[in-house]
Amino acid sequence: MPQTVWPTQRFVTCKVNDGETTRQATLRCISELDANTQQAYLSHNSVDPYPIYDASSSPVKAFGNVAVAVPSAARVAIKTLADRFELGVKAAATLGDLPCADVNASQLDQPVTSPTPVKTLETDVVVIGVGTGGAFAAIGAGKQGANVICVDPFTFAGGIGTGGGIHGYYYGIPGGLQETVDKQVGEMMKSYGNVLAAHTFNPIAKMSVLENHMLDAGVDFMSRTMLCDVTVENATVTSALIATPQGPIAINAKAYIDGTGDGDLCVLAGANYSCGRQSDGLPHAYSQVSYGLEINDDRIRVTGRNFDAGWCDATDSEDLTRARVVGIVQHQLEKATNNQRITMVAPAIGLRQTRQIDTDYTLTFDDQISNRQFDDTIGYAGSNHDTHFVDYAMESDEAVFWINMTRNWFTPFAHPLSYRMLLPKGLKNVGIAARCMGLTQDAHHATRMMRDMQRIGEAIGDAAALLAASGLSDLRDVPMDVLQDKLKETGAMVDDVSKVKAVWARSIFAGSIDTQTLDLKVNDQLLAQCLDDLRQGEYGRHLWLLMKNRESVQADVLSIMRDSDNEKARWFAAGIVGIWGNNEAESIFINAIKTKQYGFDTRGDTSKPRAQSDPIVMPRKCPDWLSAVSMLRMCGSDACLDTLLELVTNHTPSMLTAVAVFTTLDRLIADQRITDTQKAVEIVQQIDLDQVSNQVVHPQPIHSGLADMALRHMQLPDPTPGHWPGKNTVEDHSWRLALLKGRLCMKLGLNLPEQLQTLAQSDERLLVRRALRGFVLQTVDA
Repeated sequence: MPQTVWPTQRFVTCKVNDGETTRQATLRCISELDANTQQAYLSHNSVDPYPIYDASSSPVKAFGNVAVAVPSAARVAIKTLADRFELGVKAAATLGDLPCADVNASQLDQPVTSPTPVKTLETDVVVIGVGTGGAFAAIGAGKQGANVICVDPFTFAGGIGTGGGIHGYYYGIPGGLQETVDKQVGEMMKSYGNVLAAHTFNPIAKMSVLENHMLDAGVDFMSRTMLCDVTVENATVTSALIATPQGPIAINAKAYIDGTGDGDLCVLAGANYSCGRQSDGLPHAYSQVSYGLEINDDRIRVTGRNFDAGWCDATDSEDLTRARVVGIVQHQLEKATNNQRITMVAPAIGLRQTRQIDTDYTLTFDDQISNRQFDDTIGYAGSNHDTHFVDYAMESDEAVFWINMTRNWFTPFAHPLSYRMLLPKGLKNVGIAARCMGLTQDAHHATRMMRDMQRIGEAIGDAAALLAASGLSDLRDVPMDVLQDKLKETGAMVDDVSKVKAVWARSIFAGSIDTQTLDLKVNDQLLAQCLDDLRQGEYGRHLWLLMKNRESVQADVLSIMRDSDNEKARWFAAGIVGIWGNNEAESIFINAIKTKQYGFDTRGDTSKPRAQSDPIVMPRKCPDWLSAVSMLRMCGSDACLDTLLELVTNHTPSMLTAVAVFTTLDRLIADQRITDTQKAVEIVQQIDLDQVSNQVVHPQPIHSGLADMALRHMQLPDPTPGHWPGKNTVEDHSWRLALLKGRLCMKLGLNLPEQLQTLAQSDERLLVRRALRGFVLQTVDA
């Protein structure tokens, strides 16, 4: 076999025969390897076949002001990347000699109209986006007897789990069609020697199994295509216009499923949506995964390198392109070696969040933790509150309470999913099979995992098939008992929830969801147990249940906060009282700040499991004094202002400290909890944005630990992480400080930070410009 530049690597050239899919050709080539070669490991492969072109005998017609760089129309053979580069360079060189079109402003102002389709197709169900959930929606509908057409820009199904480099499950509950797929993926991986071996699942194997299921179900997979418009009549989508290499095609169907992740179909059809957290508009961070070699016990494996790359608005093509380029550059190494190098970059960017569609029911954070029950349950989800943000002061009050105050980031929970989360308000025949389903910002952090998407995909696919077969016009009219019975047939739902088990595959953590959480029922007996756990000074889900059942437990919680001999019990009780808005907890938080209360038994101990470690080691933990700053926004008064001023005067705050002080002060003013505005002015003026540390750091730094080190005047570490890859990954967070200080300056009648205008006009990140421009315009209007 031919050798590459790396001594341990060989390559195989595989031709795709007529009638073969790329995956079929790949597996055929693997099966043709001799037994000895099949003991090698497949490090990477082409997701799509590389096209080569002979010289064209009929070049494309030339237009006066158009330079042509089309390989299939070139007068010379185009076979290598170098040939393509040369073709592009030559085309660009001709631009200066071409005439410019005379376009006036009135022409540019003309509305864009949809093109006339070259063909119209008729079917039962259309699935737009064949990603993690869309693939299962298409397969599920097809297996129920519906005629299905699915549309996707990629040539493979599966989304992030096959093309995005995330080849393992993080939490979630198995069962149903996805369990059948997973078993077949495992069997396929074992069928080719060592070639497709993996720690979790092999992406080629999963692509192939999904493709086989679509073929068996009669699904028509239209790859290299994209939705560009829809026609809506009386709240019903009647046609979807699809951009294809052959021209625009219209598809008329009885039901439409949005599997785009971004909610493109729903939005084009007129659905309302939200995007990002309320404080600054940021969605979840994205990742651009690469693959690298990993050697364990003298065996070579390729593993995905997954880390937060930054933030982007993936609904904007320019910002998405910027994010893709930035994400790829982050994997650049100063020097690559045979055992430490990038083997490939994942073809799909890893987007965790864009839009959340306004649906008939929106799942909340409390629904998840309190195990809210629904008559229209279509399955179960389970995870921890896996937010990738670490500036928790910018999160909601409930998130601050759950993560910072009660240290529950690692605490998992399982809960039912409502069918209504998949139904966009105002649309009759559209369902959702993607992360854009009805979730609050807080709830999205947990209910976005691959198993969740595969589960809702199967459910909405079955529902769409039922609608098509029964002549119904509204997905809300699908008989729930019939749909639930079909889901029980595949194991996606069960009658006895105590048998539901949530697991997770390869992960840096260890553990599994307590399956008894699905049996959770809030009653006097449970609340009594929660109070006992509080008295012991334990953290966990019980703190949330006490917080949410104030009328039943208020007297007991107040008594524990006032009189308990257990320091941690008093602290956690103060957190509950604080989020209730009772300023009796204020003095406890003030004392925590004054005494620099750390709250953990160890400091920087790396020997402990991550869930039990302290803020210096684990960014998901927060020192008590910093949690106290954020809790004061819920229960503070003028009495806390001297302490906040002292905090920012006695040391140069890190970014997270400044964020916490700004957000707390902003809330106290907005809720009219303070009257001493002069003291508030002193606090704001004391924080010099140019002096705040840790503003340009990794997107997910150990912020809380850095804040504590700065408070204690300890030497701060190098702001860039030392691990590989991603050590070149930094993000400028200064704009958030400018935004927060600017809001306070407006309320207090102070001059705006100088950085606001510059960042609003010149920052390359759309989300930053949008947040700051909106603020700057607001100040101008004011």
